[in-house]
Amino acid sequence: MQTINKLFVRYGEGEYVGHISCQDVAKQYKRHARWPLLVNVYEQAGWWQEFFFDTRCPEGVCVGTANDKAQFEPEIVELRKRIYNAELFNVVGDIRRPKRRDTVERKEI
Repeated sequence: MQTINKLFVRYGEGEYVGHISCQDVAKQYKRHARWPLLVNVYEQAGWWQEFFFDTRCPEGVCVGTANDKAQFEPEIVELRKRIYNAELFNVVGDIRRPKRRDTVERKEI
């Protein structure tokens, strides 16, 4: 039976794609659980991307996105089918990243 570990990671307060990409965030957590691992990264504005890590793609590959117009290569389409047809997803965590330290708080005048 194929089990895929799934991890949710949410950008911290003051973090945006302009500071760090969803893929770079996913790579930071790729050792959080056993592979195969699916990492869903959620940005502040509701945007999300999903990255898959296993021995064949140790650097991760994007297999899902909030962009409903996204086009995937045929190999990725086949990989997506295998992932989403897995018998079991094991949620291994839901992480909120810490607030950016260089975030300047605005004060109302």
